[in-house]
Amino acid sequence: WLFGDTFVANSEAHVRSESEMVRNSVAIQQGSDPRSATIAFSWRKDADGSPASYFPENGKHWYWPGHAIRLAEGPLVIFLYVVTETPGKDLGFASTGYAIVVIDNPDSPAANWQPRIVEAAASAFDAIPSTSVVRDGDYVVALAIRHNGAHAGALVRYPAASLAKGDVSQAEWWADDGRGWVPEARLGAGGPAFVMDDAGAESSLHWDSRTKSYIHVASYGFGASTIGIRTAKVLTGPWS
Repeated sequence: WLFGDTFVANSEAHVRSESEMVRNSVAIQQGSDPRSATIAFSWRKDADGSPASYFPENGKHWYWPGHAIRLAEGPLVIFLYVVTETPGKDLGFASTGYAIVVIDNPDSPAANWQPRIVEAAASAFDAIPSTSVVRDGDYVVALAIRHNGAHAGALVRYPAASLAKGDVSQAEWWADDGRGWVPEARLGAGGPAFVMDDAGAESSLHWDSRTKSYIHVASYGFGASTIGIRTAKVLTGPWS
């Protein structure tokens, strides 16, 4: 499990007023039946023993987790949103790019992980990976969302072998049916094609063998909201 802002209790009372917030945390669940499964939560500690973000802040920005994928090549790769404060503007924060985390020993307890964080170069357009990822042959395809306005969704893919090494330089974006997958430098001022008008701020994306289609699931709205499902025969759409 991957969590963004997390309240960590500082007392046995387990109340928010006696807690400290960290920017992210992780948990490992053992067992798929919630009635008998166990879960172990992990965060880091500052030098004075107080709770700290599992993926530490980098200067003035912090990380909120997106989606993750365990690669057959071995490592666990987690996508992180790079978030920066914007005092007095909108909600007071903004996503300014993304990073990936490569964890080479994901079968160990999270407390023993040795995450390698690699920040990607900022894009010239508003589409940031990754709210969800899916394996597609030799590639990992990530859904990148627009952060200003509706969360329209674009697609970017990475060779799985490169991603396993923490290399995002081989990324290709879906441009359109005519141009196909192209490097960012060849996209032009218009940026990538948006294959969904609203992909949601958080979502899942997977291939369903029964219906022989990709299924995208997201919540629409803020707070209590509606769960929406879209389907497509191919990742590039058209999506329902």
